[in-house]
Amino acid sequence: MEPEPAVKFPPRGTTGPVHISTLLNPVLEICRHPDRDRLLAELFSEE
Repeated sequence: MEPEPAVKFPPRGTTGPVHISTLLNPVLEICRHPDRDRLLAELFSEE
């Protein structure tokens, strides 16, 4: 059974796919964060 992802993506809109910037914003926030290495490790860790 696959673990649930830590990042929640917005639901697909009724008008079609969600704009790519909406999906990238959480990733960009992590990339700009001073503690990004730990956050990325938590995001991709398999628990």
